[in-house]
Amino acid sequence: MKRAIILLLLALCLPLVMTGTSRNASTSAVTNVGAQEPPPPVVVAAFLNLSEAQAAQFRDLLNEFQTSVSGLQEQLGGRQNQLQGMLNTPGADPASVGGLVLEIHAIELQVGQAVQSFQSHFFDLLTAEQKGKVQAVALAAQLQPAVGAFAALRLIPLPPPPQP
Repeated sequence: MKRAIILLLLALCLPLVMTGTSRNASTSAVTNVGAQEPPPPVVVAAFLNLSEAQAAQFRDLLNEFQTSVSGLQEQLGGRQNQLQGMLNTPGADPASVGGLVLEIHAIELQVGQAVQSFQSHFFDLLTAEQKGKVQAVALAAQLQPAVGAFAALRLIPLPPPPQP
């Protein structure tokens, strides 16, 4: 079962890897395609076949996560702008610069903790089968760089082109 999921994910990712375009062009192509597809939370819920109760918990968890991280990102952006301003000022006080770097690092750690907490709580609401699917997706993400190399060398079969 896991192998089938991994192969399916690899086959779905392969057209994106095979475009041979730059990262920005690839992102634009994915964004254009993504406009026609459901949003990521809907895709995740459908892929994992979440129950209504799980989907509601997922939405609440996601909203809480997005709220906390957006606040942290605002703080981080403000501190980074302050740091850039200090660094562009001749004779900036090294102690102030160092203090700001430490504040930025502390906020980055908080973002990392928020991500870990979100992932942990999400994983806790899943069944064993759903957890296996998430692990298969994580494995596919790790394999994605290798897929492009293997496909470029024609060491793996290419999937059929997407249908319009």
